[in-house]
Amino acid sequence: MRMPILTLALVSALGVTACNRNNDTPNTPPAPTTSNATPETAAPPASTTTGQSSSTATDALQDTAITAKVKAALATTDDLKDSAISVETTDGKVVLTGKLPDETQHQKAKDVVRGVEGVRDVESRIVIGNS
Repeated sequence: MRMPILTLALVSALGVTACNRNNDTPNTPPAPTTSNATPETAAPPASTTTGQSSSTATDALQDTAITAKVKAALATTDDLKDSAISVETTDGKVVLTGKLPDETQHQKAKDVVRGVEGVRDVESRIVIGNS
């Protein structure tokens, strides 16, 4: 428990130190650029492309968080904690793969996943049976 707190304190201290650093280089404006691009062929404004990539990154982080929550929920559920269920999430849709011995556990797994915050849909590709 102490190690994560010490690590966090060290990282925070380094971040504050870096923010207070004086820059010895003078502020010079960027050199003018020339382009043959017309308004029709010019790249979209940076705010447009940044927003899209930021949104994509946010979606990926949300999907990763959902996957982690689903795995944790399955790992702490009786009858499922020893199962080998793989979890993948895309845009809030969770896909389960693996093998379970019976339909009761299969239904329980789907119900647990549906109860996780952020899950929009559940697709099960789980194989039922002991063999």
